[in-house]
Amino acid sequence: MVIKNGQKINRLQALGRDGQLTGHVINLDWVNARLQYSWAEGPVMCKRNGYYYYFPAGDVTGGQYVLRGRSLTGDSTKWERLGDFFKPVTDDKAGFRRPNHISAPVQLADGTWWTIGQSYEKYNGDDWSGTGRQTSLYPVTWEGDRPWGMAPTILPIRKPELPRSGISWTSVKTDYFDGSELSLNWHFLTKKASASYSLTSRKGWIILAPDSARTHLVQKETDHYYSAVTKVDLSATNDGAKAGIYLTNGNQAVVARLYSGYNNGKKIVFTMDTASRSMPNIFGNVVWLKLERYGHELTGYYSGDGKAWVSLGRPIDAVKLDETQPNFNSWVGTSVGLFAEGKPADFDCFICKDGASPLPAAGYRNYYGTATVNKGKWKTVTNTSLYGGWFMISGVEIGRQSPSSVQVVASSKRKGMLQIWLDDLRDGKLIATIPLNATGNGIYKTFSKQLKNVIGQHDIFVRYPAGVPQSIFVKSIQFSAK
Repeated sequence: MVIKNGQKINRLQALGRDGQLTGHVINLDWVNARLQYSWAEGPVMCKRNGYYYYFPAGDVTGGQYVLRGRSLTGDSTKWERLGDFFKPVTDDKAGFRRPNHISAPVQLADGTWWTIGQSYEKYNGDDWSGTGRQTSLYPVTWEGDRPWGMAPTILPIRKPELPRSGISWTSVKTDYFDGSELSLNWHFLTKKASASYSLTSRKGWIILAPDSARTHLVQKETDHYYSAVTKVDLSATNDGAKAGIYLTNGNQAVVARLYSGYNNGKKIVFTMDTASRSMPNIFGNVVWLKLERYGHELTGYYSGDGKAWVSLGRPIDAVKLDETQPNFNSWVGTSVGLFAEGKPADFDCFICKDGASPLPAAGYRNYYGTATVNKGKWKTVTNTSLYGGWFMISGVEIGRQSPSSVQVVASSKRKGMLQIWLDDLRDGKLIATIPLNATGNGIYKTFSKQLKNVIGQHDIFVRYPAGVPQSIFVKSIQFSAK
């Protein structure tokens, strides 16, 4: 058993066949000598070709290292320090900095080796460290008996040959609060908040009941582009009553709130840091709220029916929330969800990737044969493969009732088509083939196709036709209600 305790303690503890500790301990405290690997955190091990491999992580600045030995011994002369585990970055496609805290490398049935590690997204100066430690799969290659983890990259790699699990891509999950128990997708940032809700007092709603402070219900933020939507019922009669959408870092020091509240009358308010937007609430106690994220920009909207939206004005810059934060709060990452202050508030639903709102193509989570192209403030996605590329937007909430059509905003240099698939390109469902006319270079138009019986939350795949690369540019996709 591999043991780590504090900065200095690195040990291997022998176990009996019954799984209990024996008296035999191998002392590896020398791994930390002269702070060569600082804390030598989270060590893991594997064995291959008669070698034992010991993988300690570096300190908070990152780094992952590897040692090897022919036998399990505490004699430092019997172990060889091989240095860095991950290959050095040699191009401009490094999207993650200094990955570490890997799992023990494992070999699959096809002979390939893999490990799981964590890192922070940072590419071309665009810092998303505030998202928290992000997990990735890394291929492991061997040069003789020397293991190497693949250099971190934003480019796609071939996935491991594993059986399909049926587990959907990681995204914030929609909740209509119909059950008697809270979904395990939710979490709390304080112990007190975990006891401040009810799913049974009003069927189909969740009631957040704060004491004198704020209470919340959140999920880990998983995307850089989305429209979070909720329907809230609050009778705000004083400045302390607030309820709506909540976006926060782990210690709740950096917070964005879009809420129904009161300030010389009922108001809809959108705030973060020193920025604030507000408008009179013309709809009453029950109101729809929508927080739209487009990269580092946040925009607030409200509505009386969840269909016709009123903007609260220009976007608010969220860079302070998204970039590296002090006291290593970035380890925890950003959460998004609901909050209430001052008095109880009822929420009918929470949707993070609203399909009835335009879904930016640049918000894809997986792709092949495509590239993002900047078109002024907006970004578009184009095909780069002769064989027809694709991109996938995860966790899109299409709704409880089937929309009448799916629409794409695109520019096409010639006639073509786009296919829209649910959940997978091989085992999923083709729901629409959208014909495109030539629009002219840089001219964007809306193209649509009728839909039938498409509901729920799905991963949406947009597939380009085979042919000439960079002939179709997609800006957004949207599911239009009847």
